[in-house]
Amino acid sequence: MICMFGQEKGGVGKTTLAAHAAIYLFDQGYRVALVDCDKSASASSWVRETEEGVAVFNVRNEADAKKVLLKIQNDFEYIICDSPGDDNRVIRTLMMVADKIVFPVGPSILELRVLASSIASLKQAQQHRDGKPEGLIVCNMVKRNGRTSRELPEVVAKLGVPVAKSKVRLLEAFRESAKQATVVTRMGLSMAMVDIEDLFHELFGVAPACYRKTGKASGKKGDRAKRAGGV
Repeated sequence: MICMFGQEKGGVGKTTLAAHAAIYLFDQGYRVALVDCDKSASASSWVRETEEGVAVFNVRNEADAKKVLLKIQNDFEYIICDSPGDDNRVIRTLMMVADKIVFPVGPSILELRVLASSIASLKQAQQHRDGKPEGLIVCNMVKRNGRTSRELPEVVAKLGVPVAKSKVRLLEAFRESAKQATVVTRMGLSMAMVDIEDLFHELFGVAPACYRKTGKASGKKGDRAKRAGGV
């Protein structure tokens, strides 16, 4: 699967989710590659510092992006792409080869306006590819008690693309994980870990290894959130 974390705006959490996705899937035993299309190379630096077992590729333009993806698509079970926030040509190129596009969006009117543009590009790609790639909106960096955050899923659903049931909250653990060259799923039980595991279980259909080993219902979000000090 080629999964792109995309948005035509920076600062929406693409890099954080892409880096976490690559390492999460690697930790579940899959062959994973990260294709970093952002000039800042933040995702690739993060992943290289955290896990050398994930193959990392840096590309700088749409031609290189397509070339790399076509070359490696059969070598990995999951290819995670971090798209740039300022180059629509690369984003549109990725849409023509990706299987899934994840659109992180926060509770900001500016992000919603840009998201509408990204969704329009997705629908154009789907017209050329018989309905592919699949699109999914993720409510990201939401505040627990914020009114706008509560209303966000209903608002973005009007754009005509499925919205993930799982939300990712605005939590300090994500900043700390980057500083410590790790990811929240390797830092022990926390609200951030609960959010990430639930999102990627929904997104990829891949439950954390501990669930698969035990087969118990102890992995329910409510139980873990209570132990993590959450809701």
